[in-house]
Amino acid sequence: MKKQSRCRADTVGKVEMRINLLEAKRLQATGEMIFSENGIRGPVVLDFAR
Repeated sequence: MKKQSRCRADTVGKVEMRINLLEAKRLQATGEMIFSENGIRGPVVLDFAR
């Protein structure tokens, strides 16, 4: 008998992240974002961090 695992994260595709501050001139990125119990992750977060 296999154990069922619980999903601990949700993925949303084509998310647009942006910072709307005067000091942060138009910082934005688009891509997939993963919401987990530890915060947000995924390609869009990594692209935004560069």
